[in-house]
Amino acid sequence: MRKSSLFSILLPLLLSIFLVRSVQAETNTQIIKIGELVNGVITDEVARQVYQIHLDKPGLLTIDFTAYFGSVKFELMDQNNSIVFGDVFYDGDENNPQKGWYSEYLEAGNYNFIVYKKRYGSSNTGKFTFKTSFEPTKNNEVEPNNGTVPAQPLPLGKEVIGLISWNDHSDTFKLTLDEPGLLTVNTTTYFDNVKINLEDESGKTVFYDKIYYGTVNNPRKENYSEYLEAGTYYFTIQQADFSEDTGTYTLSTLFEPTKNTEKEFNNGRVPAEVLSLNYLVKGLISWNDNLDTYKFSLDQQTTIDIITTAYFDNVVVILEDKDGKMIDKMYFYDGNVNMPQIKTLEYTLKPGMYYIHVGRKSEYGNNGTYTLRISNTVNLIDVPTDAFYYDAVMKLTGAGIISGYPDSTFRPNQPLIREHAVLLLKRALNLQVPDNYENIADQFTDVGRNHPYAKEIAAVYHAGIFNGYNNRMGLNDELTREQMASVLVRAFQLKGYSYKDSLTTVKDADKILPVHKNDVDILYDLSITKGKGNGYFAPKDSITRGEFVTFLDRAMKK
Repeated sequence: MRKSSLFSILLPLLLSIFLVRSVQAETNTQIIKIGELVNGVITDEVARQVYQIHLDKPGLLTIDFTAYFGSVKFELMDQNNSIVFGDVFYDGDENNPQKGWYSEYLEAGNYNFIVYKKRYGSSNTGKFTFKTSFEPTKNNEVEPNNGTVPAQPLPLGKEVIGLISWNDHSDTFKLTLDEPGLLTVNTTTYFDNVKINLEDESGKTVFYDKIYYGTVNNPRKENYSEYLEAGTYYFTIQQADFSEDTGTYTLSTLFEPTKNTEKEFNNGRVPAEVLSLNYLVKGLISWNDNLDTYKFSLDQQTTIDIITTAYFDNVVVILEDKDGKMIDKMYFYDGNVNMPQIKTLEYTLKPGMYYIHVGRKSEYGNNGTYTLRISNTVNLIDVPTDAFYYDAVMKLTGAGIISGYPDSTFRPNQPLIREHAVLLLKRALNLQVPDNYENIADQFTDVGRNHPYAKEIAAVYHAGIFNGYNNRMGLNDELTREQMASVLVRAFQLKGYSYKDSLTTVKDADKILPVHKNDVDILYDLSITKGKGNGYFAPKDSITRGEFVTFLDRAMKK
């Protein structure tokens, strides 16, 4: 009985203490506006103040807090009572208040800012003030997009402004490639510790990186490129591991179709693509596909040239017989998009089936495009083996860049007209035909969209190599030697080479037009030309087919 009486006395007392603390801990939530200066107070009776902040869009929220007493704690919480940020001030007083400001990137929604005593029962009470400010990020990404299932479709060529916030640590975008090509992803990050990756539909990583040191005032810009097959890919940008940094970024893509003519699936002897003699195939070694295999058959003993032009480095080409025995191989170490590397394998082969493999030299080699052609040995009756242009003619004819006439002549001493120069440069540089080629062709009275070489002419014009004059391209005009110099310098981007003033020994240098003079000097500096002999360049002479092919071959090696 005595125990029961004691319990009945203590129970109401304990409840009253609990209720008092509950009253002190809970107050009515006050709704405040952004930019409003709030004056608050913590007393023995009101130990906790709650303020609701509404954000109708994503952005950077900043709270500038001042406490006029010590042992005050404050926290910003989301609607799920998760703490965004918080702190404790110990040293404030009426004469020397303690101040601090706190910022975080947040998604739209309601947030509670709570101010209270650090410990219940503390005698510290007093005033505090705070003021909020808000900067919308104006991001145009579409949430939710934090995974491959809800990934936001990103059209190629479009820029998106994104936000990695306290609420949302990751954004994923879906990229769809309708054809093979070179995909470039450009990123600008305005915060530190960012992780990016591109993966295919199966989740395999195409490329991956961590980006550091970006700030609002000094953003970090990066770009990532890879040759890819047609398909769906996912690009993700997120906080790096163990990072709490947040901020904005911009993301854009660029896609260049390779327009390769190979037929996939051809990465082995069984699915090998049939390649006819004298047919030029354009292939692609991509991130997805590191090997292409072709097969060809000979009905009789034949001397052939296997001509490969590589627009990337670390390439290997292997020739095998029908049983898979290697006959020979060649490596490419110096090819690039602007300066492709050309090599030829010449063989006399018996009748039968043969295979050619084109691929990376190593698993982690580079990717890019190439052209491959199997041709019979060229026999041009007017190209003697001791002619200065013989090697260049044989090499570029075998590569499919130039060809002889139907009567088996090359006519090396015939002047080269501008139309033929356009065709040679289009093939040598593998120039892409612009989408608006018809409009370009229509600009010239001697071309027009129905011209048989309208695409080639537009490609060379679009590349800035030939500009035309007086609304004409001058297709039937003979190309002079000084004009040839400027054409090659523009075509192979040789302007960056320093001038050595090699023209001091050229006797007719004063005859060279000023607009061409530096370009002629560059060709002398690079030993692409050595003049006509006896110290003359003959700038006004028409360049012959043999001379131009020789200069073109030398320029392609630079």
